[in-house]
Parts: sequence; structure tokens; C-alpha cells
Amino acid sequence: TVEVRTRAPSFTNGYFHFVATEVTPSSERAEVRNLVALTVQNVYEVLLVGGNPPEVWSSPSATSFRAHGAGLRVRFVNMDLSRSHAIQGGGAIASQTGVMERATPAGPGGTYEVTIMPSAGAVSGTFHCGTHESASDSHTLNFNQP
Repeated sequence: TVEVRTRAPSFTNGYFHFVATEVTPSSERAEVRNLVALTVQNVYEVLLVGGNPPEVWSSPSATSFRAHGAGLRVRFVNMDLSRSHAIQGGGAIASQTGVMERATPAGPGGTYEVTIMPSAGAVSGTFHCGTHESASDSHTLNFNQP
């Protein structure tokens, strides 16, 4: 598992030296070394699981992002098997027109995306489910932070 934090830059085919060590009961260790190509896309995915208000989201209540040359795409994905949802935005996050259809056992439901360009400067946006939550349930995303 590779954890990429929200302040990480986006890049394509960065090479990293991967070292895996197995600890054994003997005095010798088994070790594997390899170069691994890694791409970090300029996408922050927010999963909406649903539930009773306030909804369950994969994003914390507030988080910050660095600027990305091609902009940062925020993708909202409906993972709720029972209900459709609509994103109510504020500030740098525009409100969704229409709804994200519910998920099915076969996979995720509808999505909604917004892109925040670096030319917008340091801006903030809020979001909540406009169908089932109120503004007091909003999450905040801070973009283009130093």
C-alpha cells in the first residue's frame, strides 16, 4: 500500500527504490530490492457512503492541497446502495446540477467532478449533500496552499 497525502505533488512515472525485508527466525534476512514506477494523478476522490445525516464521507471535515499545474480534480463518487445524492457546493466548489445515481452491487454510482486551477490562487470550497444534509454538515477543502 502506498499512501499519498493531500499535500503531495502530482507526477508521472517517478521512480522509487522499493526495499522489502522479511524478518526470519534465523540470523539471515531475506531482502528484495527493485525500482518501481509510480504515478500520482491530480485527482482527489471523495466517496459518499451515505447513511443518516450527517452522511458518511471518505474525506475529513477539512483538508488542504498544494497547487497542481494541470489543476486539481475533485471527484465525488456515490457509493450509497440505497439513495441518490446531489453535491451542494460553496466557494471554489460549484453546486451540482442533477444528482449522482445510487451505487449498485456491481459498482459505484454516479460521479460529479470539479477542477480547481492554480490560477485561482489560494481558495477554499465547501461541500455537503444537498439532498440530505444542511450547510452545518459541510466539509472544507483548501486549494493551492503553499
